[in-house]
Amino acid sequence: MKCPFCRTGQTRVVDTRPALIDSRPPLETTYRRRECRSCRRRFNTYEVREDETRGLRFRPGAPPTVKP
Repeated sequence: MKCPFCRTGQTRVVDTRPALIDSRPPLETTYRRRECRSCRRRFNTYEVREDETRGLRFRPGAPPTVKP
């Protein structure tokens, strides 16, 4: 993860918590508090887990379609 302030790729995770984004359907996310090892500034990231059921679905004899 790059620091948004100094663009260095040296960061460490200070705190991790589960979070819930209010959307339709609700998204399970992970909230992380990070600190840059270079400039020592802190910033937040929200990481959304990709749903494994989404993606490409193949039907025999048909081109691939994207599931909604």
